[in-house]
Amino acid sequence: MQEPLDPYWTLLRLKADGSYQPKTLTTAQDFITREFSHPIDPAQIPKQLLTHPAPAAQLCLRCYISHEIVQTCFSLVRQFGETYKFQLSDLLPFVLDDDGQLIDDLETSRYTPLAIDILERFSPESGSLRNWIIRLVRQHSALQQFLLEQGLHMITAWAILNDTAPESLANILREFYHYTPSEIDFAIILLNSYHAIYLADRQQQGGRKRCEDPTDLQLQRIAALIKQNSNRVFTPDKVFDRLQKLSDQLRQYRIYRRGGQVRQGDFSQSFDVPETSEQLEYQITQNQPEAEDDPDQVGDFLQAFRQEFTIALEQALSQVVQHRLQAKPKKAVKFLQALEQLHCQQRSMGDIAPAIGLKRQDDVSRLLQLKTFRGDVRNLVLHQIKTFMKEKGSYFIDPDRLVQVAHRVDAALESQIDDVIAAAQKEATTAKEYIQPSLFTQKLCTYLHQIMTVP
Repeated sequence: MQEPLDPYWTLLRLKADGSYQPKTLTTAQDFITREFSHPIDPAQIPKQLLTHPAPAAQLCLRCYISHEIVQTCFSLVRQFGETYKFQLSDLLPFVLDDDGQLIDDLETSRYTPLAIDILERFSPESGSLRNWIIRLVRQHSALQQFLLEQGLHMITAWAILNDTAPESLANILREFYHYTPSEIDFAIILLNSYHAIYLADRQQQGGRKRCEDPTDLQLQRIAALIKQNSNRVFTPDKVFDRLQKLSDQLRQYRIYRRGGQVRQGDFSQSFDVPETSEQLEYQITQNQPEAEDDPDQVGDFLQAFRQEFTIALEQALSQVVQHRLQAKPKKAVKFLQALEQLHCQQRSMGDIAPAIGLKRQDDVSRLLQLKTFRGDVRNLVLHQIKTFMKEKGSYFIDPDRLVQVAHRVDAALESQIDDVIAAAQKEATTAKEYIQPSLFTQKLCTYLHQIMTVP
C-alpha cells in the first residue's frame, strides 16, 4: 500500500493555546501529486525531496518536519509528562514555529523557523532525516531548559560519563555528595576505567551515533582495569550497576546546578533513542481535519486501547505460563520459582540455581527459555490487539481513516509490544534497584503471586 503523502503538504501550525492545527499548502500538494504519482518506497521520499532543486520541495519537507516535531513532543509527553508535570501544549511553543511563509518572506522577517534550521544543518552523514529531526528537537536549547526546570535532563547516562572529567567528578563528590577521600579515589578509578574502554572505543568509531549501553565485553575489560588499579573484583553486572549509579548522581547534580528540580527515582533511562511507543496515538490523530476533530472520541479510543493492551498482556502471560506448566509438569514447580525469583525478587540466575536445586546458571536459563517465553507473549498480545482494532476501533474512530493508516497502525502496534518485551529483557540483565519495573514484570508478578505461595 502506498504511504499516505498528505504529511508532505499539510503543515501543522501552532495555535494560540499551545495546540496545533493542520493547514493544507496547495503549492506543496500540487508538487507532491505531480512528482510522486507512482508508488514509491516511503523512505525514499525525503531523500528525493532533499536533492530536488524546486523551492516547493523544501516546502514539502517543512510540512513533513512539522509532523515529526509534533510526534517527538507527543513521545516526550507520553513518556515523561505525568512524572514531570508537563503536557503537549507546554512543549510545542518552543519548537513548532513554522507558519509556512515562503523563503523570501522569511528573509525579510529575520527569523528562521526550526524546520529550516534542521534542513540547513542536515547532511547525509547525519543519518536519516527523521532521526535528525528527533535529535535536534530534543536538543533544542529552549525546550531543554524548560524540561530541566521540570527536573528532566535530556542526556544519556553514558553521554554524562563521557564528558565528565575526573577532576570535576572529584569536586562534585566531595562538595555535593560529601564523599570520603577513599570513596572519591575509587569513583575516579571507575570513571577512568570507563573512559579507557568505552569512550576510547566510541572515539575510534567516530562518535557520531547515539550512546548505546556498554557491551558485555566492554564491561569485562572495564572490570579488568578496575582490578588492576584497585585490586577490587567486580562482575560485569556490578560494573554496569556502579556506572549507572555514578551517572545518576552526576545527572542530579547537573539538574541542581542549572536551576532544575532534583527528583529522586529512575534517572538511568536512555533519552536519545527515537521513541516508537506513542506512534499509535499520533498515527490515529495526525491527519484529522480540524473541522472533524472530536477530542472526546479520540480520548475514548485511546483509553479503550490502553485498557485492552493491559488485558491482552495479562491474558497472554497467563496462557504462556499455563502452557509451560502443562507441557513440562515435572519441572513446573522449579519453573514458577525461577520465574518469580528472577522477575519479582530481582535475583540473578546464578543465585537462583542453588535456591531451586539446580547446579548452574545455564540450567536456569534452559529451564526458563526466556526468549521463547517473551516471544510467545508478544505474539498473543499482538494478535489480540489487532483483533480489537479490527472489531472495535471503528466504534471510536472514523472507519475510513482507520483503513487509510492501517499499515502504519500495525507497525506502531508491533513497536508498542516490542518496547514492552525489550524493557522486560533489559531488567533481566541490568542493576535492578535503578529500574522501575516494566509493565510486563508488574503483570507477570501479579499473576505469579496469585497462583503460587511465595516464601
